[in-house]
Amino acid sequence: MALLLLIFFLLLGYAHFRFRRRRMEALAAKIAGPPAWPIIGNAFEFLGSTHDVLSAISRLLRRYQTPTAFWFGPRLYVAVSRPADIEAVLTSPHALEKDPVYRFLEPWLGHGLFTAPVSTWRVNRRLIMPTFNPRNLERFVDVFSAQTQIMVHKLAKEVGRGAFDVFRYVNLCSLDTICETAMGLGVRAQDDNNSDYVRSAERLSQIVAVRIFKAWLHPDWVFNLTSLGRDHARELRYANHMTATVVQRRRLEHSLRSDDDDDDDDDVKDGGASQKVFLDLLLEQTGTRMSDQQLKDETTTMIVAGNDTTATMTSFALLVLAIQRAEQDKVYEELRRIFGDSKRAATSRDLREMQYLELCIKETMRMFPVAPLIGRRLTADVQLEDAVVPAGSSVVVCIQHLHMDPEFFPDPHKFIPERFLPDNKRHPFSYVPFSAGPRNCVGLRYAMLLMKTMVSTVLRHYEISTPLKMADVQLKVDILLKSVRGYPVVLEPRTARNGCS
Repeated sequence: MALLLLIFFLLLGYAHFRFRRRRMEALAAKIAGPPAWPIIGNAFEFLGSTHDVLSAISRLLRRYQTPTAFWFGPRLYVAVSRPADIEAVLTSPHALEKDPVYRFLEPWLGHGLFTAPVSTWRVNRRLIMPTFNPRNLERFVDVFSAQTQIMVHKLAKEVGRGAFDVFRYVNLCSLDTICETAMGLGVRAQDDNNSDYVRSAERLSQIVAVRIFKAWLHPDWVFNLTSLGRDHARELRYANHMTATVVQRRRLEHSLRSDDDDDDDDDVKDGGASQKVFLDLLLEQTGTRMSDQQLKDETTTMIVAGNDTTATMTSFALLVLAIQRAEQDKVYEELRRIFGDSKRAATSRDLREMQYLELCIKETMRMFPVAPLIGRRLTADVQLEDAVVPAGSSVVVCIQHLHMDPEFFPDPHKFIPERFLPDNKRHPFSYVPFSAGPRNCVGLRYAMLLMKTMVSTVLRHYEISTPLKMADVQLKVDILLKSVRGYPVVLEPRTARNGCS
């Protein structure tokens, strides 16, 4: 009798669940997609490694016309890759909430701009945007150049050793740069690449990536019982403590400066370096309107989101230019016109003149968008060109698939930087490497300046090549788009062949 009652109540609960979702399921049935199994939906389509996940999305989009509906457990997802549909989603006031899987980043990033619910995001975005104005960003170029010079010096030991993965060097340089410009903190990642903060950041990224694509790790109680959950808790304690300590110290320094009425001094002393950092600018902009926790969340978000994305995009750019030797030569000729034989560090004016390099970076981000997928949860129905996506579901914006559409990018597998010359017009939502709409990336100018600094400095010192061809570059999703085989390049000093530095 007890068993019969249990079965009855389970069936009753399932029937109630289906009744509440009848409208969503009815609208989903009108969108092309694979048949779903009860309870698990189409989760079996995404079994395997993070490399297999990206392939699974591509298979679905090829097999069914976009938009494509699929179920990940009980959640409905609709994948879109047409510019008009992407515009409808990214500009809709009903698609500003992030997909629920982003919550796995919240223990680390808190409610920073990347993960914040809309109510928090609206307020904080208005407060933060002024800190990313061009004048403030130009203050950071000296730090960009100084840290990149350290990287170039470290790379010298790879000369003559054949191919090596350049990502490690770029990642440590990016981390040093962003920690210094965000918090005024010198983590010295390039000098001590086994530092605790480097290890914690890398491990937390790996764990979150695994959890997102493993449905059985989604419940907190299950995840916390696993070795991954225990590792996550340990690394999280260290990373959060370090950032919180820095925030408290910078707030105290800001308060002391305010008491002394020392507003004319544009420099903030930290470890011998005179530089006003993101956290200082944010304190000036917000005063007491942001708590220590909010400041910690926004600072951590800038470091985590900014470091891995910038390092990955820069590594892709170096790898692609190592493959595309003709384009590398064009970039170097542009650098020669700007710098001549000078060994001086790049300035903000120099970076603005690197127009062909910028075209190459944009084309690299078209072929290898660092965020290949964006998830948004709908708070109300959203009308697409050929379908209505129901409230309560999530939309997956498939950026990589969009960027390889031959309708907007003829010969999409060819590297053609000239696609991005100003005269070439296309749908404004056919190219969205930093997302688009009101919730796009606030740090896109920062990222472009840092990427141009790193790539240009490397190319001024070294000629780069690689054993890979473009067809050899295999991709996976570890939160961000990554190369399965890394970013192998071979360095040869410029002085060895053409007498230039």
